[in-house]
Amino acid sequence: MVDLTVEATVPNALRATWSIWSSASSLYGSVKCRRRELEALLEYCQDVLQQVAEYTAKNYATSDVRAAITYIEDAFETVKDLVTLVAEKGFLWSLMNAAKLDDESGECERGLERIYGLLPHVVLIPKEREIRQAREYDQKSLDRIIASCKNGDELLLAIQKQERVQRTGEEIFVALRRYAQSHPLRGNARPEDTFIHKASEMLGALYDVGEDVIFKRFIISSLEVDFNVNHPIGQGASGKVYEGTWNGATVAIKRMHAEDGQMLSREQRQERSGIYHELRTWSELRHPNVLPFYGACLEAEIPFILMKYCSFGTMDRYLVKHLDADRMKLAHSVASGLAYLHSQNIIHADIKGPNVLIGADHDALLSDFGPRPAIARVSEPDVVLD
Repeated sequence: MVDLTVEATVPNALRATWSIWSSASSLYGSVKCRRRELEALLEYCQDVLQQVAEYTAKNYATSDVRAAITYIEDAFETVKDLVTLVAEKGFLWSLMNAAKLDDESGECERGLERIYGLLPHVVLIPKEREIRQAREYDQKSLDRIIASCKNGDELLLAIQKQERVQRTGEEIFVALRRYAQSHPLRGNARPEDTFIHKASEMLGALYDVGEDVIFKRFIISSLEVDFNVNHPIGQGASGKVYEGTWNGATVAIKRMHAEDGQMLSREQRQERSGIYHELRTWSELRHPNVLPFYGACLEAEIPFILMKYCSFGTMDRYLVKHLDADRMKLAHSVASGLAYLHSQNIIHADIKGPNVLIGADHDALLSDFGPRPAIARVSEPDVVLD
């Protein structure tokens, strides 16, 4: 186990290194996946720290030692970054990104191994075997989770217990089923993929979500999106807007208020089916002056939709800040987008400044169209915060 009392033996030259390791060790308590593997990496760091501390206490004055300490700090930061990632992303995300985490864990291990030749007379014992065994233990623990659950209800509770954030069972099921379908099991399947396939099958008995819904191109889960719920960039009567990332791109995320999200509960299947129809229509629109719609997650605890991020906000606020704006160009853009919507048999019915966004190229994009009240509650006009 990681021993934080090692601080007492660390010389001043290694205080920054110890601080990195200590911070990573503290974060370890929030880890719900790959626990043994990350513990083995932290113990590896602890061994390095203790061995190097004894040597640097007498030899810190040399340039080689100072250079070695700088490298060790970088190696420790890599381990800390991995622990932070797994702790913050949680159990399901870690399962679905096992290949990425394997690569980053391997880089951590290689970085620590390179410390061997940096300092003479410092003897470090390789931990390759221990780390491999720890990884195998973690993988077998996934089988134990499945084996300990008699049915889908028990498995759902076990998964939700492991998750860092609260997710509805339906969202978990949809996320697992979508992943399983896009990652078919092969002879050398990762244990994480095997767990996901088995969990998808067990949870399938709990939720009546049609395959036609699960595999719509625009259906996503909150596991695919990154944003800070404490820093909205806009708000309206029914929800807040956030800047986030999805598939490596910056996007705008519009979340409903919790009470409004209750209308999309699993008991209101017919209402949600209509919303999916409207979202599909929006997702098929293609015009430079119509706001692109990327995806939606109606199964989440707080439903949300993803749209193009427009850095200049709404047109009314844009014109206040940009007095020299080309208003004729903006008017033409709005008219062009409106003509396209009409050609698709869509009536906007609410053209006004707050419903027109300005993209990075200073062009106007129509937003907040859609006649259904349910969609209006999801995508109503928003006030962009300064």
